[in-house]
Amino acid sequence: MFNGFSWHIKPGSRVCLVGPNGSGKSTLFRIAEGKFIPDEGSVAKSKNTEISVFQQIPEFNPEALVIDTALEKHKHYREYSERLKEINRKFDLVSHDSKEFTTILDEQSALEEYAFTYGVHELESKARKVLGGLGFSNVQMEMKVREFSPGYQHRLGLAITLLNPGNLLLLDEPTNHLDNTSKEWLADYLNSTGQSFVLVTHDPEFLDATCDTIAELSSSEVIEFRGTLEEYFEHKNELQEKLRAQYRKEETYLKKRMEWIERFRAKATKAKQVQSAIKNSKKEIR
Repeated sequence: MFNGFSWHIKPGSRVCLVGPNGSGKSTLFRIAEGKFIPDEGSVAKSKNTEISVFQQIPEFNPEALVIDTALEKHKHYREYSERLKEINRKFDLVSHDSKEFTTILDEQSALEEYAFTYGVHELESKARKVLGGLGFSNVQMEMKVREFSPGYQHRLGLAITLLNPGNLLLLDEPTNHLDNTSKEWLADYLNSTGQSFVLVTHDPEFLDATCDTIAELSSSEVIEFRGTLEEYFEHKNELQEKLRAQYRKEETYLKKRMEWIERFRAKATKAKQVQSAIKNSKKEIR
């Protein structure tokens, strides 16, 4: 699919990757993530670079709560959540005036110290903000994943990616299943974080609202253009017209050259020049 391909993504990039269906946009994301190994070549990452990829078909534990799933990659939140559930279970089993109840209160106090140390509550607050921006209500955040449609599970997968951005976000069709309100929130969120990202989208308004560079993908290269989608198409049309004009110019030149060759082919005095012209013309045609 890719031959002699090279692309350098700089820090601070806000790029939309474009190309026809089947050109390899999703495959390129999988290569960058390390889930697809190319036959030749390599992916070079600077030290401490972490890439976070959002794919269109996420997978979850259907029995987990939405808020817990959104933070499943954060070990301190996971530990806090699991210990809190265990403490609450213990509270249900003892009397409030018992010695065991006092012991459980001490466990709860220690757990809150743990949460303070690792910023668990701030992290949960951020997760609720992201989930809310993507269309989940506070009630829905406490529901199980299996209770939601594929469209809302798509939103949940996007939330997980935004909460684990690394140094570079790769977003494959992030606006699928989003309403206009959620699209606007996502654009504002990406613009406010200063996060480096490359995205694939068929939504021109979202593209112009978030990206400052358009990168056109082919089998051998990525051609970058800085500007809006409309400016990109204008530039591309101008470039294609220049190529067509150059082709017409070369075609006219070769036609005149061949006419000259035919005119003097039979003349002995011009034989050497003609043979040289034929040889050069064949090279030019190739």
